[in-house]
Amino acid sequence: MASTIWSHVLKRNARRRHWLWGGITEFTAFTNDNKFVHVAGAGWVALSRAYAMPDTGAPYRLGFQGLGPAVADLPVIVAVSAHAERLVAMTWGKHTVSLVGNPRHPCIHADPGFPDLAPGERAAIQGEILFFEGKLEAFDVSIDDMRKHAQ
Repeated sequence: MASTIWSHVLKRNARRRHWLWGGITEFTAFTNDNKFVHVAGAGWVALSRAYAMPDTGAPYRLGFQGLGPAVADLPVIVAVSAHAERLVAMTWGKHTVSLVGNPRHPCIHADPGFPDLAPGERAAIQGEILFFEGKLEAFDVSIDDMRKHAQ
């Protein structure tokens, strides 16, 4: 399955004059309604709804460069398939700064943050792309493991 999901082909769209990803169609909806973040007390919330929530001071912000509300209690963003009980999720664990989706593009982002470094210093962080077969509610089984990664 992983090879199917990531067998993207970069296509040239001459009419629009820019590059587009030609991905597997079950994850290519131009909406934030199929993208989810976890909110304390509410569970998995569609990103379109989460963007409209008031800032609760949760550990993870939404939006580009973390400019949206801090409502997510887990450092993960999930896209749910339109065709089957499957999902793909992305996280940088405790290094996640913000969770982003764009209704004009079929994309999800868990943006990483790096520590401040002096010139010549190096740092490495590790993220994960998770593939899950089943309903989003069943993905909750992985929450305890994600909480450990977030610490």
